[in-house]
Amino acid sequence: MTAFKSRRIAKAGEDSVADYLEERGYTILERNWRNGRHGELDLIARGPHGVNIFVEVKTRSTDVLEPGIPTSGFETITSGKQRKIIRAAKSYLAMMKIQDEARFDAALVATHSVGTGTDFQVVIDEIVYVEGAFHPK
Repeated sequence: MTAFKSRRIAKAGEDSVADYLEERGYTILERNWRNGRHGELDLIARGPHGVNIFVEVKTRSTDVLEPGIPTSGFETITSGKQRKIIRAAKSYLAMMKIQDEARFDAALVATHSVGTGTDFQVVIDEIVYVEGAFHPK
């Protein structure tokens, strides 16, 4: 898979999770927020009850998912990755002077592509969303 196709699939996954959250009353505050060495946060949202939500999105093509296992892909959110996300979230909260509660969620987006080359469409097959997927230690 080309880098162009991978980026486009990842963006479609993040967009679909942002839409999913907005449909449920969340407000998207940031997408792909970066702060140098602290890393990147895929989505930052505020929940309907005022909780700050940091969402790690994993997008996978259905051809690489284990058949019948819709959560294949969550295993890439290792303890090291979780620490990076938590560190970046703390940096974001400090920069924005936010002291409210925070939650760390994860989303897996299963997709497939229709078309070839650069002329293809990404089709979202399923979103598996886990609230409180991990917690700061």
